[in-house]
Amino acid sequence: MKELYNLTVDCEAVDINPADDGLTSEERMAIPWDLNRFARAVKKALPHCEFANAGASGYWVYHPQKSLCMGYIGYGDFRVNKDEVRPKTYMVCSRTIENNKYATYNSQYHQRTSQNLDVAVRNAKKHLRDWYPVEIAGHHGRDCNRKWGETEGDFNQKLEVAERALSSRGMKMLLREVIHLKELGHTWRDPSFSKFTEPWMEARAEKMEALEGRSKGMLFVNVDKDLRGSTLYHTALTADVSDWSPEFSVSDTYTDDTIPEDLNGKLSVLSLCDNGQFVDNVGWRVSETIFYVVQ
Repeated sequence: MKELYNLTVDCEAVDINPADDGLTSEERMAIPWDLNRFARAVKKALPHCEFANAGASGYWVYHPQKSLCMGYIGYGDFRVNKDEVRPKTYMVCSRTIENNKYATYNSQYHQRTSQNLDVAVRNAKKHLRDWYPVEIAGHHGRDCNRKWGETEGDFNQKLEVAERALSSRGMKMLLREVIHLKELGHTWRDPSFSKFTEPWMEARAEKMEALEGRSKGMLFVNVDKDLRGSTLYHTALTADVSDWSPEFSVSDTYTDDTIPEDLNGKLSVLSLCDNGQFVDNVGWRVSETIFYVVQ
């Protein structure tokens, strides 16, 4: 459903009531009058929504205070086979639609079309819904798993580089003996041997320290606002983000007054990060309103 996953921060609201006086014929032809008519009817059914361009014949429909668009609407010919000339239709596209006339990999699988405007508006009212936190969490679940795993991967890479410099294949036993001798206070006959052993031992110790007691719990946080403008923190929890496709379950929703201090502190750190940045023992920032926080 990647084609339906669109961040509202990337949306620029369009005017669905453009003035038509004083326009040239070319300017008038560029305005999607039928699509705007559809959008105005949807606006009556969903009065708090806004619209943004979604291509030549469609608009994203979204609530500005939410993280993701609900879906998009369009006016045109949205069939797969367009060999025949057919009347244009009003279209609603949403993740909540399953149009079994088409295969799941076709965008039409998530579309409902009608030549009747009232029917199309009913489709929009029924199927255009804000995303639930668990849906957003699951969408990024595998990416979060990879981000979480990068820390161990970085340390493993350091170890491999040091091991190649210290020994050849099949020398793991020797490495364990080297550690044992070092712990006993042994000094090497050839002092230059330390320049090979020390980097490996430091990399191994650094990895063990960094990964010791590392939490696999991850709390997804989606930040948005209610209609009164109050900030809401919707959460979903997974106990084991190290799983290839972690499963999230609905957790609590907090306000600025009820959010736990530890969670608020980690969100403050992540708010200073770039999108896509992972901070070990803190979390991962996906966007301005979507975060994963280490538990």
